Amino acid sequence: MKEDQNHSYVVIYEYPNSDQTTLGSTPTPTKTRIVDNIIYFQAVKDHKIDFELDGKYSIYYGQDYIKYMQATPYTQDAQQKYAYIQLPLETSKSYDASQNTPRLYDATPSNINLYQTNLNKQSNGYYKIAFFNDGIDWKDSVSQKVGAKALANFSGPNIKLYAKTGPSYGKIKIRILSRQEKTTDVEEVAVDWTNVDCFSLEEKETTIYQNVNLDYKDYNLEIEVLEDKNALSTGKNIEITKITFLKNMYIQLEEQELNSELVFTSIGGVR
Repeated sequence: MKEDQNHSYVVIYEYPNSDQTTLGSTPTPTKTRIVDNIIYFQAVKDHKIDFELDGKYSIYYGQDYIKYMQATPYTQDAQQKYAYIQLPLETSKSYDASQNTPRLYDATPSNINLYQTNLNKQSNGYYKIAFFNDGIDWKDSVSQKVGAKALANFSGPNIKLYAKTGPSYGKIKIRILSRQEKTTDVEEVAVDWTNVDCFSLEEKETTIYQNVNLDYKDYNLEIEVLEDKNALSTGKNIEITKITFLKNMYIQLEEQELNSELVFTSIGGVR
């Protein structure tokens, strides 16, 4: 198992009676980490030596959409609780699955918003848009200056770029590069320079670029205003309004201090 595949696996502690008709203890995803191609996971509870477990640890691997798993709500004792990440009963039937067998999502559910993270000029978290020479080349996300640049970071595999289009709007070019996680990493071009025409007969905000074929990792999006414009356009305005994508939820272990007196006689893992 490779470290760059951390989006496609999950380790779950499951109980034997966790199904759709007998809702027992809720299965629990564990914290995991891959080191030297071995997956390590943190126990979800204390297990006593020589005592049989009340459940089992299961590894789900190779499902592209594991990052989109959701808990299924149910009502018990007049309270809403959440059962384990399983398909609704009617959906399970359509997959010819047993009605009593919990299922992981193995395709993108229709209720998952793949573009729920929105970036604009006001964004100030890890993901954001930077307008170079803001206040001069750009004013309120609008530019007419040839060569004006903007840079944004996002996580794949999907992205939508929104901008204003209209009778007085010009053209930009965009490029997508893999994001450096370490100073030794080399940026790779995922999508080379691509021209985008922002001219339209009516002024509106719309998606001017979309990509659904990127990898599950972080990227940089470069934007540059071009001198060229559509022959029908009366100007070269460019207004970038927002970028939308689905934020990557990386699985990581918290730092822990281990007891130096512990002695391990063997180590297990999945290679």
